[in-house]
Amino acid sequence: MVGKLIKLLDDKGFGFIAAEGKEYFLHRSEFSGHWNDLADDFHARRDIYLEFDEDLSNSKGPRAAKAVRTDHPNQAQR
Repeated sequence: MVGKLIKLLDDKGFGFIAAEGKEYFLHRSEFSGHWNDLADDFHARRDIYLEFDEDLSNSKGPRAAKAVRTDHPNQAQR
């Protein structure tokens, strides 16, 4: 699934992705890439798109797992 990063609290290590009418919680540990680059680009107001697996096992709501950037060529791959 692919979604857009809509909120990032980089100092706390999490953010939210909007995809298919839902918001997915993204924890830093589920992001395969450079977290600081992600934060820099987000705060520079660049559009950031992530490919991720949907994890519905959390009772607090949908989570993103194994997230990678699709908009940046220098990010880690799955």
